[in-house]
Amino acid sequence: MAIDETMLRRAITDVLLSSAGLPTLAEAKKLLSKIKERVEVIVEERSGSKVSEQVLSHLHSLLGGAEKVKLLPVWVKEWTLERPDPLILVGGRLGGRYRFYGDPAEILEPMFLLAVAAAGGAWKPKTCKGLEAAKGTVVLYVVPGLPCAKAMYHTLPVMLCSKEAVLEVINIETWILEGGKPPVSRVPAFLTPRGRLHMGAPRGPADAVKLWQG
Repeated sequence: MAIDETMLRRAITDVLLSSAGLPTLAEAKKLLSKIKERVEVIVEERSGSKVSEQVLSHLHSLLGGAEKVKLLPVWVKEWTLERPDPLILVGGRLGGRYRFYGDPAEILEPMFLLAVAAAGGAWKPKTCKGLEAAKGTVVLYVVPGLPCAKAMYHTLPVMLCSKEAVLEVINIETWILEGGKPPVSRVPAFLTPRGRLHMGAPRGPADAVKLWQG
């Protein structure tokens, strides 16, 4: 009997996520069905980009069954951002402050869907104590891998608790696919509002909030 490679990869990914205390894709999708408030996910695509088209198709497959989620593609003629395309803006409770550049692929999928679910009120952090004062923009460089998934997971509570925090998640794998040169050699890597580079995933939300302060 032939083994389905895609199913095998998904099973291994689920084991990794569960062992790290992170939601699996199935669990994240279940949260999407519990969204209480409308969430707009705006996708700014570079005109003529095959990568943008592929990512939009991927997002349709991930979010297509969520009744409260509205996927809104916007074509941009001139891509002036020094980032991979497309730019995905998550609205709702996150108010467009949660920004993902590139493709939220593979093990990053559940973490992205968790952000969408949280934007619609279907997921909340255990506490906001100590997280409310975060301000400014933190850039998180990732590739599809468990440490990067952890980094996305632990920064999400900060985004929900503070109305002045901005998070830009950049998949440098997409960047390389588009012929770009990534600015970091190791991931996860964070660029703080003060321009300092921090390597490694935070241990939890209390550790993550320090990235906005440093």
